[in-house]
Amino acid sequence: MNFDPLLVLWEDNGSLLDWNADNSSISPGTQTYADAGMYFPMLWAGDYILTLTVSGNFPTSMNLNNGFFYDGHTPEPLVTAGGAWSVWVSVGSVPEIPEPSLLLMWAAGLGTLGTLARRSRAKRF
Repeated sequence: MNFDPLLVLWEDNGSLLDWNADNSSISPGTQTYADAGMYFPMLWAGDYILTLTVSGNFPTSMNLNNGFFYDGHTPEPLVTAGGAWSVWVSVGSVPEIPEPSLLLMWAAGLGTLGTLARRSRAKRF
């Protein structure tokens, strides 16, 4: 018996983003039916929830609060589920979002430069 993983990615509010049980494009040549993988070309900075469960135990809806198909069933420990499985998660790039304090410092710096330039012009004339 082997464990066939199912990955499900949720936003931090519990909204479903994506799921995958078998994605051979993540690691061609090594990905098998007993692997799961996800690739996101761009994923915004933030908090996410990644669930790992057995294939077939799909979410019952688009919201994590509604649970999974096998909820209420007797769980099987991973130590007895076999050892020939893998999980791959890859993010292409995470765009940087400036912190509000950085934006305020940037605006204050530009304001100071503007004030100095005005004073410099006023002294010349």
